[in-house]
Order: sequence, then structure tokens, then C-alpha cells
Amino acid sequence: MHTYKAQVRVTSTLVTTLIQADNVFNARLLLSKMFGASNVISVLQVK
Repeated sequence: MHTYKAQVRVTSTLVTTLIQADNVFNARLLLSKMFGASNVISVLQVK
């Protein structure tokens, strides 16, 4: 499992969060379901 750092929009505020997933596609999919697809700004893998 990898850790990803994501920026998401929550009521017009930009929030940075960490999420664990098998790959970046699944990380973005999970975030899209939690926050809405249009609110996921970026997803980057961290070490």
C-alpha cells in the first residue's frame, strides 16, 4: 500500500490530507467518492 498526499476542496477551503491506496487511480477514486470528483485538486505519492 502506498501513501498519497491530496489537496481537496471543502466548502471553498483547500485542505491537504493523506490517504492510503494501492495506486493513484484508487486513491483518486476514494477521494472522489468522499469529497466529490470536482473537489479533488491534486493527488501525489509520498515516500
